[in-house]
Amino acid sequence: MIGGLGLFFAGVWFLTENLKRVAGRRFRKAVISQSAAAISIIVVALAGSGVFGIEQSMVTIYGTNFGSSAVTLLLSSGLRGRSM
Repeated sequence: MIGGLGLFFAGVWFLTENLKRVAGRRFRKAVISQSAAAISIIVVALAGSGVFGIEQSMVTIYGTNFGSSAVTLLLSSGLRGRSM
């Protein structure tokens, strides 16, 4: 189990590093919209298995969709947040 988690996190790290190299503006918009869809699918699966309740699932999906919409709006308008 621990080995599987290690491989998972290593894969996520490699994916993140490689995406940083190739990510352009259009690609980032596509990834944001796709990540919202992926979260929705995961939450629906968790709700179906009883891990999440219906209320938790709805709030999570609404929040994810709102957040991805806000980020897409900011990216399309050319606004950028300040890095710390």
